[in-house]
Amino acid sequence: MCSTNQFGDPAPGYYKTCEVNLAGGTGDTQAPSAPSNLTSPSKTTTSVNLSWTASTDNVAVTGYNIYNGSTLAGTVASGTTFSVTGLTANTAYTFTVKAKDAAGNVSAASNALSVTTSSASDTQAPTAPSSLTSPSKTATSVNLSWTASTDNVGVTGYDVYNGSTLAGTTAGTTFTVSGLSASTAYTFTVKAKDAAGNVSSASNALSVTTNASSDTQAPTAPSSLTSPSKTATSVNLSWTASTDNVGVTGYDVYNGSTLAGTTAGTTFTVSGLTASTAYTFSVKAKDAAGNVSSASNALSVTTSAASGGSGSVTREYWTGVSGTSVSTIPTGTTPSGTDTLTSLEGPTNWADNYGDRIRGYITPTTSGSYTFYIAGDDESQFYLSTNNSPSNKSMIAYEYEYAGVREWTKHTNQQSASITLTAGQPYYFEILHKEGGGGDNLAVGWTGPGISTITVIGGSYLSAY
Repeated sequence: MCSTNQFGDPAPGYYKTCEVNLAGGTGDTQAPSAPSNLTSPSKTTTSVNLSWTASTDNVAVTGYNIYNGSTLAGTVASGTTFSVTGLTANTAYTFTVKAKDAAGNVSAASNALSVTTSSASDTQAPTAPSSLTSPSKTATSVNLSWTASTDNVGVTGYDVYNGSTLAGTTAGTTFTVSGLSASTAYTFTVKAKDAAGNVSSASNALSVTTNASSDTQAPTAPSSLTSPSKTATSVNLSWTASTDNVGVTGYDVYNGSTLAGTTAGTTFTVSGLTASTAYTFSVKAKDAAGNVSSASNALSVTTSAASGGSGSVTREYWTGVSGTSVSTIPTGTTPSGTDTLTSLEGPTNWADNYGDRIRGYITPTTSGSYTFYIAGDDESQFYLSTNNSPSNKSMIAYEYEYAGVREWTKHTNQQSASITLTAGQPYYFEILHKEGGGGDNLAVGWTGPGISTITVIGGSYLSAY
């Protein structure tokens, strides 16, 4: 409100006064609409350009948050384009965008866009290594040396070949090929390689004959080969040591006629086997001169039948956590509570504003290819390890918006790639799930050998962490 006032001597005039109400605030609680039509008009080996249709808001959109998976890649205050940089060549990424307004309201995510960056553009191979020579040798090894290769970007290493067999890899220009036989001719070559995977042509071929050995006496054969224990996928072996006129340096363990491994001791575990299958093992001793004993007694062992899990896993939950992103779950703190699940399916319409974590082991009873699926409301992620170690886990399926109860195929990212699992092998898994408000659910299912339709993973395959 303003008023006009007159002032007098010495010179008459007027002045205006106004009252301004500075109190007040905003009552805006309406989020912008979700960005739509997220596309990638161009990309390179290390970046992806994104474009989308603008959101609308009852007041005004003030910016957009761009996500690479669940990680915030950047923010734009205006415009509907963004370039995500620092990526890896020939790698798949999934992007989404959310709009926001001045009151802090954030929209739902745009459509998820999967983009694979371009392949590396370096196609030039290094020059061939040259002047391959052997400065020294023994009865069982040959030392090699060569002149370095050059490359338009940079040489990252050298592959050393014994005939057509890769003997080893080195970053330098020397290498020792060991485990050879005395008085035997070998032909060696070397190839250079770069970071893009380009490989040079071979160096000059070098023929070297190992020295004669003064020791021609083989060790005695190992004896009393037994199997003190076994599982569905492995057999533990033990035997009585061999003797030698100079000294035994190790033992070669055979699965049938195939070398299963080498050890310096008198025990060995053969792994990667199939449940309920018969195998025949034998062991040979060797010495430093390359002399090899005759085989031990042959031992036939049948692996154990495959077994699944113990029947249940633990669900940890944290209550009073707002939002819909799993990144807000305080997994580093003590959970509000726990309960036991006899399948990989959580409660439905249980509560609002909570997060939960389910972890344990999945043990398949049949070897083969499996595909996993996750359904959840709101955001949920499924991680699986390549073995029983949590450190080897990676996210294989996820739901970044929401899906109905056992709604497995609403979004493509809910389904994993085909994964080969071994019967009897426990695989560590971890599920993260965040619920904001409204309905909530969570389940993980699979298909695989003997499982033709998507089925919630049952307790017979599950063990607690």
